[in-house]
Amino acid sequence: MAEKLPRCEVLAQRLPADDREAEYTPRAGLDTIRNLCGHGAHDRYLDNGQPKSVAAAWSALYATTEWLLDGTKANRTFSAATGGHLHPTKDNSKDSLNGREEAVLLVGDESDAKELSTKLKTRLEKDHLLKKGENLGAGTLIKRLWPYAVLCKLHAFEPMHLNMPNTRSIAAHEPSNDDKGEEGDGEKYFAVLALDGDSMGKWISGSKTPKLKDVLSTECAKVYRDKVADLDNRRPLSPSWHLQFAEALGNFSQHAARRIVEAFDGRLIYSPPEHLLQPHTWLAGGLATFGLGAKTAAGYGWFDTSKPVQDGVSSAFQRASLRPSPALLDEFLKWDDRQVRKAAAAFAFAALVPKTGRESTSEYRFTLATFILESRTALFLAQKTHAGSDFAKGVKRLAEEFQLSLP
Repeated sequence: MAEKLPRCEVLAQRLPADDREAEYTPRAGLDTIRNLCGHGAHDRYLDNGQPKSVAAAWSALYATTEWLLDGTKANRTFSAATGGHLHPTKDNSKDSLNGREEAVLLVGDESDAKELSTKLKTRLEKDHLLKKGENLGAGTLIKRLWPYAVLCKLHAFEPMHLNMPNTRSIAAHEPSNDDKGEEGDGEKYFAVLALDGDSMGKWISGSKTPKLKDVLSTECAKVYRDKVADLDNRRPLSPSWHLQFAEALGNFSQHAARRIVEAFDGRLIYSPPEHLLQPHTWLAGGLATFGLGAKTAAGYGWFDTSKPVQDGVSSAFQRASLRPSPALLDEFLKWDDRQVRKAAAAFAFAALVPKTGRESTSEYRFTLATFILESRTALFLAQKTHAGSDFAKGVKRLAEEFQLSLP
């Protein structure tokens, strides 16, 4: 018996036929649900003959969306990038690296490159950022300078943290060796590997979901076998499948990829951020739309995935992980009251808060606030009620930022 799913059938009729050899099976999920409904799972998926939730039609919805998007992409209704050249000349001011963007910086000869690099080094503490003959567009220039202008200035990174080990050391399985000499025994070659997940589209579309007999519990599988259900069908695509798949991708990208590479003395050069952002988007959307956990009288557990809430949670975790810097505490202990007042007063007004240097880092601000509230309490109490005290205002702003209690 094959149960009908009226609203889902309308979608299925618009889709191309399944091609199991090519592992293109947009209708397979509906076939599985029909079969299960006809062998004891009717109440799980249907209510008065209609799907209980969008999950019953998830595979058809996904396949339809994918089909329409692929068709739009195939039509190429956009204009291709033109006018670029990978080796710009005087008559061509396009970006040297991508050949598409208009160049905003034309470096020139060796002397120009050296002069510009020297100026950048005084601000960014990194040498050799530009090479002769380079024409750089805005995007390329941001990628080149952003790590040193932002990560190092605002987030306490050091330029050395962003350096790749020299290639000879990688080839010799000594990636931590800073020796740049050309002499030495051992391997003289190294490999650059580009890895990509196999058949990602098929995993996401449900063509590679496991068979029902491999995921159902022994007791559940027996119930369906007794009712002659086909357990060789694959698990139907659902919101929970996408949640689990997104979590697996995120865990691999964040916790496994770098460890695997470095376990073999390699260095991870680039892990595309979209591989992390897309699962995060799926996960957030799924939790907000379908909830999580066992269903109760009040429904599933719903999640607020709005940006303000998520930013607040992220900030709370960051605050909880902060610890005063021992080196900064040692320095602050040597300060007199005038130095302490001057340091805190810099944070009295938002417009005057330092945007660069160590004063702009969370570590510095947290350590300073902790030091004043614990070691210079009397100094703060003496000016706490003075309306015109920039020192007191600065301490209060820092305490509010890190949710510290005032004496």
